[in-house]
Amino acid sequence: MDRTLIFAALALLSTSASAKPHDHNFDLLDVKWKIAFDEPTAGIRGDVVNLIQPPKGLAEIRLDSVGLKIAAAEIDGQKVAWRQEDEELVLTVPPALQSGKRLAVHLVYSGNPEGGVYFVPDARAYPSKTGMIYTQGEPEDTRHWLPTVDHPYDKATTEAFIEVPANRYAVSNGALLDVQERGNTKTFHWRMLQPHSTYLICFTVGDFVEGKEMWNGKPIQYFVPRGLEDQGGQAFEGTADNVRLYSQITGFPYPYPKYAQTVVADYMFGGMENITATTQTIGTLHPASVHPLADSTGLVAHELAHQWFGDTVTCKSWPHIWVNEGFASFLPAFYTRDRDGQDAYDIQRSDTLAGALGASQDMSRSMIKTEYDAPIELFDGFAYGGGAARMFMLMHELTEPVFWDGVRSYLEKYRYQAVTTEDFFRAMSDRTRKDLDGFRKQWFYTPGAPKLMLSRVGDKVTVRQETPGFHVKVPLWALDGNTWVRRNVELDGVASATLEIPARVRTMLIDPDVQLMATIEYDLGYTVDDWAALYEHAPNAGQRARLIAAFPQAMRGALAKRLVDGEAIPSLRSRLIDAVGNDATELLLKYANSEDPFARRSALQAMGRQPRSAALEDVLRTTWESDPNDLLRRAALESLVRLTNDKALVLKALQTVGFQETFRTFALGELVRMDPDAARAVALDWVVHPINETLRVTAINHLGGLKDAAGQRAVFNALADVAREPSFGARSSAIRALQAYGDPAAIPIIEPATHHGLVAMRNTAAGAIAALKGK
Repeated sequence: MDRTLIFAALALLSTSASAKPHDHNFDLLDVKWKIAFDEPTAGIRGDVVNLIQPPKGLAEIRLDSVGLKIAAAEIDGQKVAWRQEDEELVLTVPPALQSGKRLAVHLVYSGNPEGGVYFVPDARAYPSKTGMIYTQGEPEDTRHWLPTVDHPYDKATTEAFIEVPANRYAVSNGALLDVQERGNTKTFHWRMLQPHSTYLICFTVGDFVEGKEMWNGKPIQYFVPRGLEDQGGQAFEGTADNVRLYSQITGFPYPYPKYAQTVVADYMFGGMENITATTQTIGTLHPASVHPLADSTGLVAHELAHQWFGDTVTCKSWPHIWVNEGFASFLPAFYTRDRDGQDAYDIQRSDTLAGALGASQDMSRSMIKTEYDAPIELFDGFAYGGGAARMFMLMHELTEPVFWDGVRSYLEKYRYQAVTTEDFFRAMSDRTRKDLDGFRKQWFYTPGAPKLMLSRVGDKVTVRQETPGFHVKVPLWALDGNTWVRRNVELDGVASATLEIPARVRTMLIDPDVQLMATIEYDLGYTVDDWAALYEHAPNAGQRARLIAAFPQAMRGALAKRLVDGEAIPSLRSRLIDAVGNDATELLLKYANSEDPFARRSALQAMGRQPRSAALEDVLRTTWESDPNDLLRRAALESLVRLTNDKALVLKALQTVGFQETFRTFALGELVRMDPDAARAVALDWVVHPINETLRVTAINHLGGLKDAAGQRAVFNALADVAREPSFGARSSAIRALQAYGDPAAIPIIEPATHHGLVAMRNTAAGAIAALKGK
């Protein structure tokens, strides 16, 4: 699952109240389910047969089920009694069926799920013109629409029958076996023969158009709403090549009958790796005119990687979620290397280590966290970048060929099974014949990360470990003229190590190849010339990325101006442009005309931090008014408004349609700052008479702070109406806006959401009520 769209809000996005799974003392073998929809009421009608292997004498069968009305329950054709206990449906097994043979548990049910299944009507499907229905099962939300075992440790084959209107298409797991047409409906019959966790069961229903590539005789598909076919191609073409690379590098060819990607609106995440049928946010679609500034490669590569790591092999319980998310955040770097070269790969590795380091500053926990209130809490920087960073370090320790040989063996050994961290390291140690227990304990069960400080007195150079206890073996390179003198430092749990470096050698690097997740600080009094020498002699692009982030604030602008013209790698050039100070007008004017769109965007954004000048305004205005790339136009607009504070320009932008409403959403925020009364009128209009969902939610987010004009109640009433509707994104925004509005009269309006099926919604509502009661 890619959660980059809402990473800051991960703690809220839980839909299951249970933190630990109940033990089901039977084996789930197969789930055969049927579903139909009542779209006006957001209702479902379901029929499921859970095939289980029970132990002898099993008197009760417990299935996960939330908010569903059971109309009938049978076991092997016999009607049985059932009861609901919290989130479990408990069925009584007749004595005659307690012999230990396989049992078919048949349920007929209906419901209006508040989670797990999402109905998006036409009006909320922007930029699609038609709505859709879709599932989101991870971590434990399948139980909201399908009574079954809803925990990752038990895997089963599945079969689906999805009845939809004749003008809709239904995508699900596995192979499409048949489509039956009956009057105004179609029933899509899908079958998944390889066992998988039930949170990966999915469907997506909409007026979709298919795009298709092939790999090794298998269809690699994408489904996008009608009218957005070109954007679908822009986002997803090339996925087959990614399948090729992952199959090759893991040594484990893609094992499933197809791979499909479907886009949906009002999605709370970036993507979800439902087995063979990934769901992606509609926000990843983009026209060719904004490419490559808008690019779906990272999202596609992450979710595809899950088909191996997360779907074929799955975490047994949520504390081990890194075996899913860490590998899915690690593998895309190799597609980057295959497609874009070693420099791009080195930068991606460096960025991954840096991001993981940020999470590891939390000294209260290690990678593996067993105490939590809800599973979603564990989908954080430890699981994603943290897992990826540790795999980069493990690969460096083992060497790449040995690492991938171990991974292949791991995938083969545990295919279609659920695993723990210990299972992974056991498989890797067995295959590589390396004792990896020390690595496992240090990087998965020890809080924090190494913090290294380099200092010197004369020719004595000391590397001090400010987080003692880590075993760190790292190169130290000293720049003697134009030549690197290479040394090694090993801190085997000790606080420091000292070595001799000639006093004439001023500049040194720890971990020059960027293989270690550690904070590295240089207490050596480096000058601008020293930092520039390190950058210019850095052995790889990843180190240059690390150095840009490490430049002292007082020197950043000067270093950026000095180094940018010599930097040939676009992403690093853009970072240097981003770092320039407020005395870089001439340089920015040059890069505003670059053929590199990343350099252009960085230059346009940095112009807003310069002293106002006619030359800057001319470039910015020309770009805003005529550039074909809306993302460059947005950068120019932001800087132009920053320089001029021109309300007329903001009002013009407020009427300008652009890619993903990039102009109007920005303009409303600026109007809030310039003229709150005018902004209130616009925002109210966007809520009461919506243009599209993007603008409606943007307006909702501003209205809580704008409040009503004296003696008025229009804002409060508009927010109250949205807070009562069944949507997810807009309703959550409205509740938070009512909290910002600050009127305790909103409490009874928000209160029903505290009983919502989604913990995310309950938490949002409870937080708002607590804040309002404190007023």
